[in-house]
Amino acid sequence: METDVVLFVNGGGVREKIAARAEETRADSAVAFRFAADGAEYLLRFAKTAVIQRTGGIAYRIELNPNKTTYTEIVTEYGFLSAEVKTLRAEILRKNGFHFKGEYELHYEGYVQRHQVSFFALGEGGMNQ
Repeated sequence: METDVVLFVNGGGVREKIAARAEETRADSAVAFRFAADGAEYLLRFAKTAVIQRTGGIAYRIELNPNKTTYTEIVTEYGFLSAEVKTLRAEILRKNGFHFKGEYELHYEGYVQRHQVSFFALGEGGMNQ
């Protein structure tokens, strides 16, 4: 089913708001939202952990798991950046629709970046949780 989504990203010197129409799918206890905006494709999947995946000019797959450190590789036009992902917050709220709040740190060699993510499913699919 299709639903309207809004993704807010803040971190690494970037503040971004993406509003799009997403394809919402469900399997077992997972819900996933797939959408495209500004030449990039996104997949956000929520189950026991949250996964944020982006493909396009910049590509990455970040797993937010409060119980363990995960790893990511960010692909840019200049090459690859490897980082540890330390999840500070990964919370799903189902009051008035579907809302995810995440906060994490990317630990690169020599420095740390903090990121915040808010995701809302606004359409019928997100509202019928």
